[in-house]
Amino acid sequence: MFRLILIVASFVHECLRRSAPSNILLNRLRTRRGLKWGGPAMLVGAGYFALAYLCTTLIANGAPGWLNLIVLLGTYNGFRFALMGPVSLARLIAVRFREHRASRLAAADPAASPPTARRTTVTSTKRRTPCVSRRRAFFSVEQVIARS
Repeated sequence: MFRLILIVASFVHECLRRSAPSNILLNRLRTRRGLKWGGPAMLVGAGYFALAYLCTTLIANGAPGWLNLIVLLGTYNGFRFALMGPVSLARLIAVRFREHRASRLAAADPAASPPTARRTTVTSTKRRTPCVSRRRAFFSVEQVIARS
């Protein structure tokens, strides 16, 4: 039962992460190109807070109770966007510092490559196949061949 709940929760989380407009916008703000938009994103948070306030006022004047869900959603998203502004600006400062340091090192030593160009692919010489037995997690290719 717990496994089913976990599977359903992860499915719902993935669907909301991909399709909810606020999540899409926050995912774009977390990219390198989006970090500079952290300040204006705080204004989107102010809009969510205004929506929550408007719905609270409507509820106080006799509107249906389901608007409380809109209040909850607006408050939650407002705080997310309000916090994303300073976080993205701090991340932008850190990224620009790393880029500046890399360009200084490249200017000092032209033979050195920037850190992003030094990516290496690590390949393993031993291939592992999933085991049939539950006693061991994996077998190497040599062990599988030896057992055949």
